[in-house]
Formats: sequence, structure tokens, C-alpha cells
Amino acid sequence: MLEPLLNQHPVELGLAGREREVCAMLAADAEYGASFEQAFPREGVTFDNLIKAIAAFERTLISGDSPFDHYVFRGEHDALSAQEKRGMQLFYSPRAGCGTCHSGFNFNGNWRDSKGRHR
Repeated sequence: MLEPLLNQHPVELGLAGREREVCAMLAADAEYGASFEQAFPREGVTFDNLIKAIAAFERTLISGDSPFDHYVFRGEHDALSAQEKRGMQLFYSPRAGCGTCHSGFNFNGNWRDSKGRHR
């Protein structure tokens, strides 16, 4: 988790040097602050806890039966909302560039959709 957050070559999330600022922003948000306090009693929002929280979330992402899987691999066009489809377009767009590195079955390489088209 440290690499995408703090990498400078390539810059991914661009948080290097802004760790305290990010934690302060999260702590200032009532919902995030309360969630961190619940997950990390007496510690709250720290950069180490942010990394732990993201890692815990990422472990929940591999399902094989997500709405994304239904949309991409089964061709079920109603599986994603319009907002989710816009997010997917942004993810794979040159503007965000996320899909350059995060693609493939587990977002770790290139993949083809249900019609064999390279994405």
C-alpha cells in the first residue's frame, strides 16, 4: 500500500510529503473519524492505520461474482449503475490512467472482455 500512496516514479496517488495533511482531513470528517476510532480505539486516524484500513478493504475485493464481473465477463449491462460505469470509464481513461497498471482478472495485467476484445 505504501508504493501507490507514496510513489514518485511513477506518481500514483501523489501523497508523498502530505501524510499528515491526509490524516488531518480524514480525522476532520465526522464519519471517517468515527470509523477510524471504532476500528483503531485510542489511535484513530494515523498513516499506519490508513494503510491497515485500505489493506483490509482490498482483501474484500476479490469475489468473482461482483457487479463488475457480471458487467464485464457476463455481458450483463444492467449490472452496473450509470455512476459506476462513469467511474469505470474514468478508471480506464488516459486522464486517470489507473487501468494502465491495474487491469486483468485481478487488476494485475491485461484482460479481454466477454467478446474477446482487448481492454
